Amino acid sequence: MKTFKTTLVMLCVFVLGYIFINQVDVSAEDTCEEQLTIMIEGDILTAVGESPNYDKYIKVYDSCNNDVTDIFGYHIVNYKIDLTKEGVYPALVSVYNDSIKEFINLSFEVEVKKDKTKPEISNYHQHYYFEIESDLSEADFLKGVTVIDDMDDNPQLSIDYESVDINSEGIYDITFTAEDKSGNIETVEVKVHVVKELPEYLEEDNINVEVSNVMPDLKQFITIDKFYREHATLEVAYGDFVYNKLGRNDVTVVITFFNIQKNILVNVNVIDSTKPKISGEKNIKLKKDSLFYWDKYFTVKDNYDRKENIDIEIEGHFDIKETGDYNLVLRATDSSGNIARYPFTLTIANKGSSFIVWTAIIVGVIAIGAGGTLIYYKKFKRD
Repeated sequence: MKTFKTTLVMLCVFVLGYIFINQVDVSAEDTCEEQLTIMIEGDILTAVGESPNYDKYIKVYDSCNNDVTDIFGYHIVNYKIDLTKEGVYPALVSVYNDSIKEFINLSFEVEVKKDKTKPEISNYHQHYYFEIESDLSEADFLKGVTVIDDMDDNPQLSIDYESVDINSEGIYDITFTAEDKSGNIETVEVKVHVVKELPEYLEEDNINVEVSNVMPDLKQFITIDKFYREHATLEVAYGDFVYNKLGRNDVTVVITFFNIQKNILVNVNVIDSTKPKISGEKNIKLKKDSLFYWDKYFTVKDNYDRKENIDIEIEGHFDIKETGDYNLVLRATDSSGNIARYPFTLTIANKGSSFIVWTAIIVGVIAIGAGGTLIYYKKFKRD
């Protein structure tokens, strides 16, 4: 029973909270709409004989900076705008705010002028490439091409490619034509290349890169075929490419060459071709019958493998029981088979050799000292 009461109380709190939140939201929305602002975005310009596109310039915002033009709408009072003559004419835009039962107004100007400016065609290619017997359509040329005009929001664009014989190799001229409502026309001529066959896009679709802790720039390893190289661009979609672990990765290379865009799957092998690095002593001296621990005298590091995964061997023969100088090589091999070598000399000496040397040195010092004392004594006696 106690559990049921607790659950009921929590449910009530949740419902009341939900109602409260929604009331706050509605109240906030009402507050936003209590104050509206009309904005004229840019100079309103229209051609002689053409009505202005007011929607392009006039916006209504509430106090929360929301665009509410579609909700409230607006009404234009044209005053004495004469669309048959050039000039700058006053006008008024009015919006009725139903929330407060009031109109808000804003004065502005409309400029009417003769449209003598041609449309501008952009984002076309100077060259278009197609293989012989390809299927051609207008869309192959118009894709991505844009036309802008200072007074016409919708200038017309067309393409004349009837001169192109897709069944014959050759270079053909075609024309883009853009025309606005005032009859201003702009044309652009480009070249169409019909070729028997396009070469492969990449010289190699299987590349090797060195394992690293830093993402490599794969563009440095990918070579575009010389046919495309001067005008092509290359982008790499790395996806899930793993650069710090040995293995195979597939990445997508995007080649853009005029009107051609090609996605190519490239196999990237992350490899380790770097030798381990060995540092240490060049001359090592040990007493006869001593133990030789290589890691006491050398340090071996690798760009990928840990120390325990590096195989260490001593090249050359030495006998710890026999005195002498041995020319040896420390060889380190990582898990990828990369080998590093480090030459050094191992000297095996008798256990007592140092005692004899020191004894000889001490006896020599004593002898020199005694000789000097004797000379001094004789000189003193003579004087």
